Amino acid sequence: PGGTLLIIAHATEEPAPERDPSSFPWPLTRAEIDSAAGLLHPVKIELLRDDQTPPALRWRAEFNRTA
Repeated sequence: PGGTLLIIAHATEEPAPERDPSSFPWPLTRAEIDSAAGLLHPVKIELLRDDQTPPALRWRAEFNRTA
């Protein structure tokens, strides 16, 4: 109770990307970020683009547990 989970991960906007187990870790979808919550409450979920060319996508997600 009262804990915080912070997820920083590469992101993809593809709804159902193909996964190659040999290339793990792979970029996460929004659905995968949402499923990480489980019993946690989402505080803030952001999809960030950096200034690389082409821009790299990353998730920054914060969840907390209130009970």
